[in-house]
Amino acid sequence: MQYKNLISFVSIAFIALSSCQKDSFDHDLPVIDGNVALNIISDYRKPNNARNEPDYIFTDAKIALDEITFLQKDTSNSNAHFEGPFICDLIENTTTPQLPYGNIEVGQYQLFQLDIVENLENNLSIDIHGNYHPNGVVIHPFHYSSTIEETVTILQQVGIDIIQDSLHQVAIVVDLAAIFDGVDYDNAYYEEDGFLDFNAEENAVHHEGITNRFMESFRVHQIR
Repeated sequence: MQYKNLISFVSIAFIALSSCQKDSFDHDLPVIDGNVALNIISDYRKPNNARNEPDYIFTDAKIALDEITFLQKDTSNSNAHFEGPFICDLIENTTTPQLPYGNIEVGQYQLFQLDIVENLENNLSIDIHGNYHPNGVVIHPFHYSSTIEETVTILQQVGIDIIQDSLHQVAIVVDLAAIFDGVDYDNAYYEEDGFLDFNAEENAVHHEGITNRFMESFRVHQIR
């Protein structure tokens, strides 16, 4: 099964606050307290119409993250730049609570670390729902979840550059397509009603494969 998603990034408008005056609404605007705005997003986009619909679609995908750290090459500093926990919705590409601005020293960063933690409902760390319909007629709802708690390390040869007196926008991208493209759907176990439960004992190999691909699916993209 081949499934390619266009990765589209919607830039966030940054509002620089001027000095407040009486009878002004400036006090209601967000205060930029840092030099890096960070988003946690996926490469998945809901299809616009049936023609563009792949063999599977996601209806809900969440991950719980805690500390997120940017590291320069050959450094031992591990102080977190973003401290959670954060609930990341990988369908709507939103984070609860909203990620604050990070204060990151000037330099080039090629190493990134983030902690996956059990902070979703039912003590889950990852929770994904969707529908698999290979022939466009029969629909198999599916579910994958995990209680894994691990630190993900992202190493990129082409890192990001933090420049003096500049405001940057950075995205940590989760490649949902790569995670589920690797599933052997033909040899998966289905319930009698067609439900595809990747958490079932009969799908232990598929669950392990999804988890491994999930841990390797992160990359960092500097938008600005």
